[in-house]
Formats: sequence, structure tokens, C-alpha cells
Amino acid sequence: MHNVTNKKLAIAPDIDLSKFGSNRTIEDHVRGLVYLANTSVDLIAVHEGRGYGNAPYYWPTEIDLPVKLIDPILDEILFLHHAKSWRVNGTFKEAYTGSVHELFAALGNASDYLRRKTNLAFELWLAVEAFENLKNDTCIPLPTIHRLPGVIVIDRASKSRIDQALTHGSAKVQGAVAFSWDPDFTCTTKTHRNSLAEEIKTDAGRPIIADCFLHSPENRSVVVLGYGLTGETQGFDLDWPDRDGHRHIVNKVYGYYYEVDYGIQHHLIGSMAYIQMFDAYNIIDLADKGYMKIKAEESYHECVLTFDYTT
Repeated sequence: MHNVTNKKLAIAPDIDLSKFGSNRTIEDHVRGLVYLANTSVDLIAVHEGRGYGNAPYYWPTEIDLPVKLIDPILDEILFLHHAKSWRVNGTFKEAYTGSVHELFAALGNASDYLRRKTNLAFELWLAVEAFENLKNDTCIPLPTIHRLPGVIVIDRASKSRIDQALTHGSAKVQGAVAFSWDPDFTCTTKTHRNSLAEEIKTDAGRPIIADCFLHSPENRSVVVLGYGLTGETQGFDLDWPDRDGHRHIVNKVYGYYYEVDYGIQHHLIGSMAYIQMFDAYNIIDLADKGYMKIKAEESYHECVLTFDYTT
């Protein structure tokens, strides 16, 4: 037998927020996390679910929108694997009980609570599914697959999809990991002339927002958490609502307060930084309820925050 003394134990559970199978909710998955944590495992790396189509990337403002409008690849996955149940222009609400962002926020909060209230000392990680559950542009040619019984080969993901996973799932975890290095990160295809590993290395400096929120009811400045944010020179595009129901887009909004070691100080991913932005609006003009869209310049994906100060 192997000696496991002083070695850490990890587990990587799958999740499923789709309504095509067990119809599990975010609360069900939180209960599952609690059960696993109580086994005294050291690390729980939860699969995000998006690669297999088991969980979606969407913001609260997008729940009633067609999946195809926001994530056409996910829509294609749903048609391929749930052809009898899925419909044209089906919405996120029709397909899922929650989003990746909502799930990992809940798992992160539950993990924090368990660590504070018990002697459990586990870490929660995001397990990125770096593939698409399709067979349009596989790493291994399909004729070859037919000669390899039992081999399951699907499309690899793009660098943008990896960034999107971090945007929706990494704000409250201690680390991120992906499995199946070979072939998911090493192969080239007809569409992808460079491997995913090469694309990540070349594009490693691109900014990624992991979370966004208003500082407090008293200080309604936008705060962003993320990676690769270039401090004082990092610009942001901001879409905000006024009290008259109009929306305004402001470009090149910059930060004035920074915590570059935020991740380290808060037991999160070490490279996560905190930026509080200059107000792009007069506070008396900002609506008391609504949503904002924030996008870091040069990033692939935006972050959406909702707020309600009417009560």
C-alpha cells in the first residue's frame, strides 16, 4: 500500500443544474458540498458543468433570454444531447435551475461558513471543463475514434471560454484546475491551428473580471475583483442606469483604490486584485434599483451586477 501520511486528499465532484435529468438545485449542491467537507477531505475541486452542458454562464439579467443569444455553443450542445426536450429559442430559465456564477457564489459562502464554524480546513477549487460536448472539430479525427472503442473525444474550448469560466466561477475559490491536459490543451484542429496551451501562454496577460459589486449603500462606487488588471492604467467601460430610466455608457473609467494582494489576504486565488473605481456618475443621478455592466478594456467578457436600494 502507498503511504499517504502527510499527503492531501482531493475529490472532484460533477454538478448538474439542468432540468433534463435530476433537476437538482443550487441548494442541493450546497448540501452535497457539506457532506463532502465532513469527510475531512483536503480539497474539493467542483466541476463547473459548462463543458458538458450541465450548467450555464449567464447573469441575472439574462435568465429569460434565449440561450442561443448569449451562448450559441451551449445551445448547440443542448440540441445535440437533448433534442427531444430542447426547443428553438429556449431560455436559460427553461433549461437550468441556476447559473455557474450563482452556484460558485453559494458554494464559496458555504465553504467560508464551514471553515469559520467548524474545525474543517478544506479548500474549494474551480474545476474548469476545457472542452465543448460537441463533435464538430475534435482533437482526434472521427474516423480514428471509430477504431478506438470506449474513447470519448469532444471539441476543445477556446481561450475566451476559459476566461469566461474564471469570470463566472472563480471569485470565491482558493484555486482553479483543469483535467485532461492531453489532448484538451495540447491538440490542434482544423479550426484551432494552435493548441489551447499555446493560446493561454500567448494571451496570459489579458484582464479578467471575476466579480463586480457596489461598495455599499452609503458608497455606491463600483468595485471589481479580477486577474491581470493593470492597476492605475486599467480602464473600464461602464453601462449604468439613471433615475429617469435611461442608460449611459462611459468609457475609460479608472480606479483610485487598489489592493493587489486581495486574494492572498482573503484566502482566495493569490493573483486576484481589488479595484475601486472613480464614479462615472453623480450619485444623485444613479437609480436606486437596476443593473450595471462593467467590462475591463481588452478583456473578453463583461461582469453584470444588480442592486436594489429601494428598501
